[in-house]
Amino acid sequence: MSGASKPGSVPEILDACCGGRMWWWDKDHPLAVYMDKREAPTGSSPRRPNWSCQPSLLADFKEMPFKDESFQLVLFDPPHVVRDKESFSEVTLRYGTLTKDNEQEEIGLGFAECWRVLAPGGTLVFKWAGSLERVEPHFPCDPIVGTRGAPRGSLLGTRWFIFYKPLRVDARLKYVEEAYGL
Repeated sequence: MSGASKPGSVPEILDACCGGRMWWWDKDHPLAVYMDKREAPTGSSPRRPNWSCQPSLLADFKEMPFKDESFQLVLFDPPHVVRDKESFSEVTLRYGTLTKDNEQEEIGLGFAECWRVLAPGGTLVFKWAGSLERVEPHFPCDPIVGTRGAPRGSLLGTRWFIFYKPLRVDARLKYVEEAYGL
């Protein structure tokens, strides 16, 4: 399946919740698939008139349309905000929301799908702005690199985590055994 920006390139990178591609240096990287379940045209954000959400693939991070082990790098920046009811705020537009009823299930499904489509030897980069307790139970393994506390100057407590999926099957089995007490 090709969702890469340039014809003839083979996608190696998946941005599972691309939003406005704010992480990206090259917002049309030839090896990337920019996936999101939302679309918003340029000009839809009053505070950021050049912002848009234009994924190369419309799909939901909870049910990805890719074969197992398809990508070398997966970026996962799911919605961090929980709302009791539908909201049309600037934050909701640009970042999406979860509800109290589905937050834990959606985060768990998102991690499971990201790990499923990540190839052995690949890297999962996860960004989270909120309580670590809300997401840590869903980590696919211990992060290789991460921020336990909120960095100084971060009003939202944004944290970054990097997970590595081992090449060796025995190492992957060890993670599963430890995580599930097998």
